[in-house]
Amino acid sequence: MGRIKYVYRVGVGLVEVERDGVSVSGSAVQDVKGVNIIKDRMRPLLHPCTGQMIDSKSRFRKITKAHGCVEVGGSFAEHKKQRDNYVKQINTQERRRTKQELIRRFNG
Repeated sequence: MGRIKYVYRVGVGLVEVERDGVSVSGSAVQDVKGVNIIKDRMRPLLHPCTGQMIDSKSRFRKITKAHGCVEVGGSFAEHKKQRDNYVKQINTQERRRTKQELIRRFNG
């Protein structure tokens, strides 16, 4: 058995909408065990870009994207590596500028 995607419709219950990546008729499902339900609601948190309290995942992502930011989520290690490389590059440039400034002052 492959992957099945369901949606919850008020008054109907769980409805199968996709099986193995192919859309299906959307018939109601009576007995589904171990269904993983992903909700839009989340624990309210302060959005770092706007300072607003947000309790919707989709709204949080929309605001984040609108401000040109990236939601790190579970891939923190990859973003940390990118950040560390950026900081290293900035520190290298800063050291170079400081060294040049000291040489200029000393010779000048």
